[in-house]
Amino acid sequence: MRWQWRKDKPNKWQLSLQTLIVLLLPVVLVGSSISLLLTRQWLELEYSRETFPPDLLGWEQQERSQLAAATLDWILKGSELELVSLKDGDRGLVYNKREVEHLIDVKRVVDGFRGVYQLSVVVMAGLLIWLAHNRDFKKKLIQVLAMGGIVTLTLMTILTMMVTLAWDKFFANFHQLFFKPGTWLFYSDDNLIRLFPERFFVDSAVAAVAISAVVGALLALIPNVGLKKKKRWLRFLKK
Repeated sequence: MRWQWRKDKPNKWQLSLQTLIVLLLPVVLVGSSISLLLTRQWLELEYSRETFPPDLLGWEQQERSQLAAATLDWILKGSELELVSLKDGDRGLVYNKREVEHLIDVKRVVDGFRGVYQLSVVVMAGLLIWLAHNRDFKKKLIQVLAMGGIVTLTLMTILTMMVTLAWDKFFANFHQLFFKPGTWLFYSDDNLIRLFPERFFVDSAVAAVAISAVVGALLALIPNVGLKKKKRWLRFLKK
């Protein structure tokens, strides 16, 4: 009985683990959103948009899309040799030395992101399994998911303001955080910019924020949905 009492009674340890779930949820949601965008499907969707800027230096849209897809494939699972030897038909190598060096840095950042994301998912799953062995599991699960949704929605609101009101500063600060100074700056006629223009990054940032915000909002509304159902059921019983 004594062990049962300690198990059921909330304590600092349990509250800390529940708080960790709340804090991990935005990481998992944003990571999932970004993972959805690191795909050929998103790249093809971007290239199919009417607002996507055309190449003014000679690349056809299909050829351009294929080279961009090959670059993305390399970032996700390729070797350095494959990138260095990537050719544009008879025109020669696609990327110069500076572009190759930057893409290698991009791959390191993406690999690091995927590692953090996968670790967060594993830890989150473990914490949810732990939570399932507690009393009032459903109630606690709704609480942590709702709080995590609120935190996610708050963070995405801040990011939305940064992206819409100060995109250039946001973009520069992001690159300064993860890349060496000057290594991420290129000319408009560099092939890397021709394949991945600024519009691609703007749309990707907006999509990642939007997906995370929508899911966060839905999670935040879970307690209200349950409350409305309960009220309708009580009204039905009173009739």
